[in-house]
Amino acid sequence: MPDMNIKGFNEAVPGAFGLDGRHESDDAKPALRFGPEFNYDGCAFDANTWERHATRREETSDLTRLVITYLSPDQRLELRIYVTHYHGFSVVEWRPEQSVT
Repeated sequence: MPDMNIKGFNEAVPGAFGLDGRHESDDAKPALRFGPEFNYDGCAFDANTWERHATRREETSDLTRLVITYLSPDQRLELRIYVTHYHGFSVVEWRPEQSVT
C-alpha cells in the first residue's frame, strides 16, 4: 500500500472548503472544491452562480467553525453548510441544511 501524505492531506482539507483563502475563483470568491451535489430548477448546483456568504463562528487553537451560506439565483432557496475544521487532524466536519425562502 502506498504511503499517505497526511501533511499534504491536512493542508488540502481546509482548501477544499475555502478555509485557507488561497483557492479563489475569478470573481474573488473562495472556490468550493468539495461539497453538495444536487439539482435545483433543472440545473446542477454550481457554487459560482449562487450568492455566497461565509461567516466565521468560532476560532480556537483546536478548531475553526464557520457557516457558508448560498442563495439560489432566483432567491428562493438558501443552502447553509456548517463547517468545522479540527486543527491538527485530517478532518473537516460539514453539515448541509436548506430552507425555502
